[in-house]
Amino acid sequence: MHLAHIGVVAAAIAALAALEATAQPPVPPTVPTIADTVRVTRDRLPSDLLKAPLATTEIKADALVTGRQIGLDEGLNLVPGALAQSRSGGQDVRITIRGFGARGAGDRSNAGTTRGIRVLLDGFPITEPDGRTSLDLADLGAMERIRVVRSNTSALFGSASGGLIELNTVGPFTDPFTEARTSFGSFGLQRLHARGGLLLGSGQLRMSLSDTRFDGWREQSASETTTLQASIVSHLGANTSLDVVLSGTDNYTEQPGALTRAEMESNPRQANPTYVLDNSRRENLLGRVGVRLEHEISPRQDFQIAGFVEPKSLHRSERSRFRDFTRIHLGGNAHYVLDFEPRASLRARWTTGIEDAFQDGSVIFWELGPNGTRSNVQVANQREAMHNFGVYTEIDLRPSDRWIVAAGARYDLMRYISEDYLAPQLSDERDLDHISPRLSASYQFKRGHTAYAALSTGIEAPAFNEIDPPAPFDTLTTLNPFLEPATSLTLEVGAKGIKLLTDDGKNLVRYDVALYGLEVRNDIIPFDGGAYYLTAGKSRRAGIELGSEVVTAAGISSRAACTLTHNEYVEYTNDLGTFDGNESAGLPNITFDFRARYDSRWGAYLESAVHARGSYFADDANLASVAPFGTWDATLGLKRAFGRTRLDAFAGVANLLDTPYVASVFINGTNGRYYEPGMERNALFGLSVRYQ
Repeated sequence: MHLAHIGVVAAAIAALAALEATAQPPVPPTVPTIADTVRVTRDRLPSDLLKAPLATTEIKADALVTGRQIGLDEGLNLVPGALAQSRSGGQDVRITIRGFGARGAGDRSNAGTTRGIRVLLDGFPITEPDGRTSLDLADLGAMERIRVVRSNTSALFGSASGGLIELNTVGPFTDPFTEARTSFGSFGLQRLHARGGLLLGSGQLRMSLSDTRFDGWREQSASETTTLQASIVSHLGANTSLDVVLSGTDNYTEQPGALTRAEMESNPRQANPTYVLDNSRRENLLGRVGVRLEHEISPRQDFQIAGFVEPKSLHRSERSRFRDFTRIHLGGNAHYVLDFEPRASLRARWTTGIEDAFQDGSVIFWELGPNGTRSNVQVANQREAMHNFGVYTEIDLRPSDRWIVAAGARYDLMRYISEDYLAPQLSDERDLDHISPRLSASYQFKRGHTAYAALSTGIEAPAFNEIDPPAPFDTLTTLNPFLEPATSLTLEVGAKGIKLLTDDGKNLVRYDVALYGLEVRNDIIPFDGGAYYLTAGKSRRAGIELGSEVVTAAGISSRAACTLTHNEYVEYTNDLGTFDGNESAGLPNITFDFRARYDSRWGAYLESAVHARGSYFADDANLASVAPFGTWDATLGLKRAFGRTRLDAFAGVANLLDTPYVASVFINGTNGRYYEPGMERNALFGLSVRYQ
């Protein structure tokens, strides 16, 4: 099967090369300009992100084509301040931004989720009301762009101290198109992807269907994923638009777990023996329908209302239990934007809205049968529901074209509902609330160049799997009485800009620099080996984030992202000891990613990338260390246009030097098993055909 695929791609590359002399020149790549930074609709974020007092990075679809397109790490590794680590070469990715999300990793924390970071897919949240995000619907190959806001955005989005990730599969197009892609690679990777777009009067229909199979490079790490994304964007009138977004996925992922250092060094392909015995895996089936109506009341007023429903059927074999989850996640928001002039020399924008999200469902735990099957012995049967209601408002003042001064706040009310069907007397409810203000200012010191400063507060709600009560309270309630929202205070200053070196926009430099310091109070701390949590700690983090992009008319382009951080526990004590002054676990002190590309005038291209990570610790005691490392990737491809048909064929090798490294960690892993090995040298071949 693999040899046949290799032969097809090799023949395609040879045929394309032979036709080079007679073929039309390739369609030139889209060159980013200042206009690319302007948003089409007026939503919660400022309309012009180049001038906004936020640290932002955007990755477009062209930068994602030559990757494996399995995990979101490929789309985030060129974002300064963001750390995205593949757990085992599959879809599960550990994501942290400025340290938020680091605790969502370990034997007692589902590897398929992240925390403290708000994630939107086509404008609708895939982050659940308790702050957890599962990435099942994040099909990287369907993305038109990924925009990351690293600044604390809790004042607008609630539990988003670690910022915002916007995944967008919807993009404008002028002509109908169809596209078919296939890629295959080492360790049984096979991916088929078809997508297309139709014009429906004044509206647009877009669809994407992908199927990905991966045998896994480690034992117990295979995965199969089928994902559908569809959207209809319609214009009901000159000032009104209606969007309908459909998503669905059937996802099967095996879990290999972490290894000890000795196990990793002797055989990195092996899995944790307990995970093999339990056949640890996750089987998720979920879908979503979202509807959004936007109306321009006047040239200065916009109103938007949206709602979604997302049913889920989740099954897992983990931690010596078979777990059945049935979930329904639904919610919506109403959003209003008003531009006005309090006086002749002062322009203002007022943004306000409400947001409501609710997730409800049952969770049933069973004893494991042979090979991780579900037995008939039920050990838990509960209802878990979470309601999150938020009200937000922000006003920004523009005394001149150069200045923006903004102030805003959000109030969140979070309700946890737990009903125990085996022990009804333990059922309980609990409310948590918080107000998150933000102050910021930006100054455009030159056209296309902005400096900014911001002071932000934020919250991070305890996840539902962190609210189990410890003894003796487990005989009184199902909700931990000691948990409160973790709160943060972030101060950042930065500068960003774009410089067009020639009038035609084909030569440019884009840069992004941010310095931040933050403090987290009531940190959510594990104890009793991570079986329970409390909020009692304090930590501090500081960092410098550097991002750059260079594009030239000669076909040479590059992107770079570098982050230097210092992260420490200020106050941190649990049943295992006191860790005041220790480095925060799971956070490298330096990350560096660089990608360079050369596009010839006849369509051949060469791409090379370097990924480097500094040292860090995998445990709170700072006894289990992770060594620094660097890897190198290289890709060779050919892109050609034949009339209305465009072909793209490529071959690449990741980890070209076959460097052994730690890809990620189980923080405070049990029995000395902290380390998730990085994937060995692996090859990837791809071919796509697009007709437009």
